[in-house]
Amino acid sequence: MIIILVFSFFIVLFIPIGVRVIYDNTFSDIDVFLFKKIKYKFDLDEFVRLFITDKNKPDKISLKAIVNNLELIIKSKKIIKDFCKNSKIVKSTIILKQDYDNIYTFISFWSIVSRYSFILKKYFKKVNNEYYMISDANNDISIELIFKFKLYKVLFILIKNIKELLKILKSRRRQKNESSYL
Repeated sequence: MIIILVFSFFIVLFIPIGVRVIYDNTFSDIDVFLFKKIKYKFDLDEFVRLFITDKNKPDKISLKAIVNNLELIIKSKKIIKDFCKNSKIVKSTIILKQDYDNIYTFISFWSIVSRYSFILKKYFKKVNNEYYMISDANNDISIELIFKFKLYKVLFILIKNIKELLKILKSRRRQKNESSYL
């Protein structure tokens, strides 16, 4: 029985985990999937809400919570970069549905796409499938990003950056204690 558990643990460590981020005016979602059968879905709005609300008051959006979460992201920059270097972009799609006869829309969209593509290729290990388009339709934008990583690489990154991780956890604990006094 223990051998089966250990074997299944190692299988999970080496199987790629995929994350699919979809944004559309009508639908926004984040899917985390292991294999093609096991999926966990959660709403993109709830995920973004985690970054703009206070942990103790999840229904209240505050500037202090936004600043604290931005500080956390800045402190985690090295860990995030290492994670991206060990992840692979499977698919990146941006479709702007707007009047493409407008020259300003056309130029600004392709400038943003060029910068976005450059950032993906610079920070991620590999970018496989990129698709960008302007479609003549109502004012809408569709974004889809799928990337994959392996759990053992995430564990390796966390071990490699243990000092930064401990600093982040210590500062979060200090922020929590300060907010409990208020």
